[in-house]
Amino acid sequence: MSLNRTSSVVVLILLLFCCGLAQTKSYSELNQESYKARGDVISAAKQYKASLEKLIQTLELEIKQGTDSAVIAVAKTKLEEARNRLAATDRLIEETTKAQQSDIEINQQHKKRLAEIDASIREIDRKAEELQAQKIALLSERSGISHALSEQDYVEPDTYDQVIARSEGTKMMRVYVHNIDRSYHLPNCRLRSANHTAMPLHIISAAYLPCASCHPPIYYPVTNNVATRYFIKEDDRHYHNLGCQALATGNSSTIEIGKAKAKYTPCPVCRPPLLVSANESESDTSTETPSSSTPRTTPGTDVHVKGYYRKDGTYVRPHTRSAPGTKKKN
Repeated sequence: MSLNRTSSVVVLILLLFCCGLAQTKSYSELNQESYKARGDVISAAKQYKASLEKLIQTLELEIKQGTDSAVIAVAKTKLEEARNRLAATDRLIEETTKAQQSDIEINQQHKKRLAEIDASIREIDRKAEELQAQKIALLSERSGISHALSEQDYVEPDTYDQVIARSEGTKMMRVYVHNIDRSYHLPNCRLRSANHTAMPLHIISAAYLPCASCHPPIYYPVTNNVATRYFIKEDDRHYHNLGCQALATGNSSTIEIGKAKAKYTPCPVCRPPLLVSANESESDTSTETPSSSTPRTTPGTDVHVKGYYRKDGTYVRPHTRSAPGTKKKN
């Protein structure tokens, strides 16, 4: 009875082990469960082996001291069966121990591989950070170079008349704006995208700043009130509206725009108005041809053309040309 009960325990443990392997789990989890199950098998097999050894000793003693031949014959049969089971149990313990050792080696290989993978991921992350830093540096350098190139073609006006000339004709000029970009751009600006919308400059000038890359023209409002006062600072060639960021540092004073016109030009950031005469403020301007900015003259005399902007943002400087209807002399 003891022999049959122990055999049932071993079979049950093996069945539990097989059921555990049949479950859908990760390879690492199965490896750990396999190692534990084999340990349970070895422990149960050793207990079974110990009971078989005791049974063999009992049967050998029974055969040695027995007097009844029939009893001795039965004892010999059981002894042979017990020895066969003992040999099978030894083989089971040996094979299971080898398999358990294999589980240990596989587990060590997995840990080593995981360490290699983690090291590779860290190296990839490090290289990615370096590449990202290089990308940011290159983008910054590219932006600086593009800005420097654009500034080479830009000349800030030096006189009040030049500011007026640059502002003239820009009222209906179309520039490009976007609701997430606080700058307005020329049509050929590298910062302009398909999401930008064309708008007349005089409509958006109060809400947007000129782009620092393409340097579009600045539209200034006009006034004919010579007594209006604006703010000036020492060593500053502009006059400013109240609240201009240029007034945040240093001392400032006020001056009438009629007097400021002789020495100062309007600030391109806060964009105070230009002082013009009543006739000039009512005149109609154009962004496409210089004819509207050309005073009417009698035939045969030269015509002075004020500076103006074409639709593509190109600035045409003030110049003198022959009057319409005259031919150039050779």
